Amino acid sequence: MSTDTPLAAALSYVQGFGWHILPCQWRGEHRKQPLLEHGFRDASNDPATIIAWWERWPDALIGVATGASGLAALDIDVKDRRKYGPDSLEALGRSQLDTTWISHTASGGWHSLYFADPDDGCEIPSTEGTLGPGLDVRGSTGYIIAPSPGSGYSWDPLLNPNTVPLGHAPAWLIPPPPPPATVCQPQPVRPREGLSVYGDAAIELACEKIRSAASGQQRVTLRNESYSIGRLAGAGGIPAAFARAALIDAGNGMRNYDARRPWTDKEIRRVVNYSFDAGVARPRPTTNGRAAR
Repeated sequence: MSTDTPLAAALSYVQGFGWHILPCQWRGEHRKQPLLEHGFRDASNDPATIIAWWERWPDALIGVATGASGLAALDIDVKDRRKYGPDSLEALGRSQLDTTWISHTASGGWHSLYFADPDDGCEIPSTEGTLGPGLDVRGSTGYIIAPSPGSGYSWDPLLNPNTVPLGHAPAWLIPPPPPPATVCQPQPVRPREGLSVYGDAAIELACEKIRSAASGQQRVTLRNESYSIGRLAGAGGIPAAFARAALIDAGNGMRNYDARRPWTDKEIRRVVNYSFDAGVARPRPTTNGRAAR
């Protein structure tokens, strides 16, 4: 399909990817703002609706409602050296992002797009600067501007829908929760011999939750339990290698609800490792020798 007009580009996203689209202001101080009353919540993937909108606003920028479209987007900003996204990525140890679609923004930054399936519990929250200065995430809410003629937005010549598959959203896009307030100085939990009674119960409960997770909750359960056990391992309350292996084994014990997209060992390891490592980096505070919940 030709994409030489904003309307043609919008229709290509709807018909090619099923994305939910909305028209946005293309000029002036309100550039990029939605032209619809309820913003991204009014986005549609109905071609007739799209045509009507762009007949009314032929130069409109193309907004993509990320949550409704099954997407998450990492917006890396470079406008302000005090809030320089690439520096924040380096600080996170994420200078090399996973291979996925990239679009370049009008201000010189870029969007890294990912598949985030809400039907499988993969809900990425939208955040601004939480991961670091110059790093914004658009996930379950919000929208991004997609490339279209005259917009200043363009697909990367090497990483685009015609050259690489859309990558899965990495777990580190979900910021860890703030540590709970405590008057106690956190002290590492050091089991005297191997696995403590508390650690044994924690890993057993986590694995049971993973294996019995319902359809639509498997990914979020695997992610959350891996993060929680990672925090316990980071505090020394459970041997990290043992905990990681147990979580992966539990993930491989999950039921495949969709025969067309069965769980694979590679995907399970990816989710566990990302979430577990994020948890290890934020060890649980401890009180009286036990990790706080």
